[in-house]
Amino acid sequence: MNSIKISNKPICFWGDTHGDWRKDGFIQHLIRTRNLSGSNVIQVGDFGIGFREDTVDFANLQNLNDALIKDDIHLYVIRGNHDNPKYFKGGQEFSNILFLPDYTVLVADNVNILCVGGAVSIDRTTSKKAVFKTGRHHWWKDEVFVYDEGLINSIIEAFKIHIVVTHSAPSAFYPQTFNNIVFDYAAVDPILIQDLIAERKRIDMLHDNIVEKNKISHWFYGHFHNCFTEYHNEMKAILLNINETYYLNNF
Repeated sequence: MNSIKISNKPICFWGDTHGDWRKDGFIQHLIRTRNLSGSNVIQVGDFGIGFREDTVDFANLQNLNDALIKDDIHLYVIRGNHDNPKYFKGGQEFSNILFLPDYTVLVADNVNILCVGGAVSIDRTTSKKAVFKTGRHHWWKDEVFVYDEGLINSIIEAFKIHIVVTHSAPSAFYPQTFNNIVFDYAAVDPILIQDLIAERKRIDMLHDNIVEKNKISHWFYGHFHNCFTEYHNEMKAILLNINETYYLNNF
């Protein structure tokens, strides 16, 4: 079980970035326009880490870390399907960036946040082929969401969970149907639809287990490149679009 005490600062949630943080001036623009200074930022996956050589990623992360230090921001990143899982197994060297292992609990003074990454890539077939063209990984076989019932039971015994952050979402959350883009990829990936349905059912197991024993106020997720907010009983489910931010006020 992995738990991390975070500082008592405002909390902001950040949607998929797909590597936008590498662009010159992007983070400074985001910090300035979204008022992120002096906050804890939780990024919901598809950060876009691992598509370049390690030395290049390290240099880009160091630049990002320097910008975060300057504005007193701590960034916590969960694992998306477009992230190299090796970055989420501990051992990072950055003071203000932390890549969270799945089932990490972020512990603040008045809120506990469960973070679980992973998802199926709808473009996995074309991404596998891209490896042969570029010589770099664009897909990782351990990208998927993994439901660990024993671990989640241990977490529930140890913590009262208030907020959940996942990359994908339970099947009751938007979107509940597949769009034409998914069907286009499924035309060259015969088991894609099957795997997508099975994965969301696994996330249902996480949802049912944790909601049964905790009063969840918010569930944040990304992955679907859209923005949508809905209520499930008293829980607010929030799909964040690419680079969308959401401040959690007055928790």
